[in-house]
Amino acid sequence: MATTVIDQLASTIPSLTEQWAQYRTSFGAEDAPSAHAGELAQHVAQYLAEQRQQELAGFCTAYRKAYDAADQDTSVVLFEGFMESLVWAADSSGLDHDKVYKQLGPDMREFYKEAWEVIAGRSWSYQAGA
Repeated sequence: MATTVIDQLASTIPSLTEQWAQYRTSFGAEDAPSAHAGELAQHVAQYLAEQRQQELAGFCTAYRKAYDAADQDTSVVLFEGFMESLVWAADSSGLDHDKVYKQLGPDMREFYKEAWEVIAGRSWSYQAGA
C-alpha cells in the first residue's frame, strides 16, 4: 500500500494513527487518495465537534504545507476531496461553520471558507451574518 498525501496528513494526528492504520488496511488499501479524503474529513469534523481542535494543530500546518507544495492532482484531492468533504461533514454533524472556521486556525481557515462558498454558492459574508 502506497502512502498518500491523505495518509501523511492523517499521521499528523497522533490519536488517530492506530485507527487510521486499521482503516487503511481494512478498506480499499489500493483506492485513490480522494477516496480516503472524505474519511479523514469525517474524523476531523468529529475532533472539532468534540472540542479537540488542539489535537489538529500539526494537521492544520501540514495541510497548508501540502497544499502549497501540491501539483494539480494533489491540490484537487486536498481541496475537493478533503476540504469540501469537511464542509459537508461539519454540516451533517450540525456544527456551526463560523465556529469551525475559527477552530481551524490560520493555516486552514481560508481553505474552509472557500470550500463553504463553493458548496453554498454564496459568499462567506452571508454565512457569517455580515
